[in-house]
Amino acid sequence: MTATDHAPTGTDRTSNHRQGAARAWLQAGVLAAALSVAANLVVLAAARAADASMVVVDGGTSAEITAASVATSSAVPVIVGLVVVALLALRWSATVRLAQVVGGAFALLSVAGPLAADTDGGTAAALAIMHVVVGGAFVLALEVARRQAVAPR
Repeated sequence: MTATDHAPTGTDRTSNHRQGAARAWLQAGVLAAALSVAANLVVLAAARAADASMVVVDGGTSAEITAASVATSSAVPVIVGLVVVALLALRWSATVRLAQVVGGAFALLSVAGPLAADTDGGTAAALAIMHVVVGGAFVLALEVARRQAVAPR
């Protein structure tokens, strides 16, 4: 060691751990959003190939399900959910496991919406699958982040 070198202090280790945790959450979020969008665009393409209308009627107004709406609806909930959980996990690490259970359950319960929608069966099935994909990506991202950022070292 030279005169300008110093041994790592507790503050240095804490700072490095927080930077590593932030990097883990960022990587998990980007990966989950990308996987969710890509998988759901494949579902959209398959539904269109199967002649699903990909149109939902709500209150008498028809809304077409587009690639842009699928990408937005796939990425935004995952990213927002991960940001909320990451912030809560700074204080309570058990938040991650709880969020996995709640997020997975919410995704499965949300399938009822597309299945009850005023649309054809192919569109309803495709939208239901998309809900499960987003929930799966969220749960997977939380596990990746938990293992890298929250788990004791």
